[in-house]
Amino acid sequence: MHAMPRSKRAFTILELIFVITAILILASLVLVSFHKITSAANNTASASALRQIITAWSNYNADHDGRLLPGYINPADFTDVNSPWNGMIVRNENGDQLVAADRSSYVWRLAPYLGYKMDIFAADYKSSQITAKFDTELLNHQYGPGTVNPASGELGIALVPSFGINSIFVGGNDYQGGSYVTDRTPWRDSSLNPNGEVLAATRFSQIKNASTLIVFGPTAQANLSMLPNINPPPVQFGSPELRPPYIEYNSATGEWMQEQWALDVNNATDAIDDLIATGGDISVGEGVPISRWNGSNFPTAQADGSVGTQDTRDYYVNPSNTAQQQSAYKRKLMAAWWPFATGLN
Repeated sequence: MHAMPRSKRAFTILELIFVITAILILASLVLVSFHKITSAANNTASASALRQIITAWSNYNADHDGRLLPGYINPADFTDVNSPWNGMIVRNENGDQLVAADRSSYVWRLAPYLGYKMDIFAADYKSSQITAKFDTELLNHQYGPGTVNPASGELGIALVPSFGINSIFVGGNDYQGGSYVTDRTPWRDSSLNPNGEVLAATRFSQIKNASTLIVFGPTAQANLSMLPNINPPPVQFGSPELRPPYIEYNSATGEWMQEQWALDVNNATDAIDDLIATGGDISVGEGVPISRWNGSNFPTAQADGSVGTQDTRDYYVNPSNTAQQQSAYKRKLMAAWWPFATGLN
């Protein structure tokens, strides 16, 4: 006897739909997992770089008897006989003296405390193209705004580091932030400043909130005219300055004023997107915080040496709230940026 041949049953439409659906679900799960793994790796690399930077910052301060690393120095100060920075020399790893514009930002003054591992300053870019370009420029003695030409596609590690410093409030800045900031420099007799006001802490002992005070974080240049002419750019280039959301505090009313950046709110969907510059005093080369790799979160390094995150969505000041509620909320936000803050002030 011959065995009866087995009939071949075809898949039904429902079975095909089920199989395809299962494949699509599995594929989406794989993609989500891959995105999470990639995002976690990027966040870890940035956090590691910030941890090294804040440790170097702390070591600088210890070496200078508690005096904080100056945030941003006007290039003219290096030859001004009335400036404490007159004659200040900053050198690269080979001992070459840098021109004034290249030593203005914090980068090359902090570099010795990082063993001149300059790739740390570019860690948040996650771009081998940018790292390689920085390496080539360093070999060609191109260090920052004094020795590069952005219009020719040159970068300069001191011009576009991926991390910036909260220089207006931490260490001092007499070059950026408009006249309100530069008229209140901490590097002269405060009686010469309007109302004797000083904006920045210049010694660690002046910081009231070291565990929450933001010192470093990833930045994006607010003025696109300063971006190097690389088309298309691998990422949005950074700034050595990390601008706080507000710069003027009225101690009589407890009100923070002169907004510098805010959330980009899409009115059509009421969705909160990136942080954008809103202050008229943010100009060429100056920076606002950016979350390049982790959705709404951006990493920060605090004055006590810790590394954490900020959520861009927390910086939404609801215009529907009362003026008193908005004022209180601003004070709460600024407790992470202002070195003299205690509690919600």
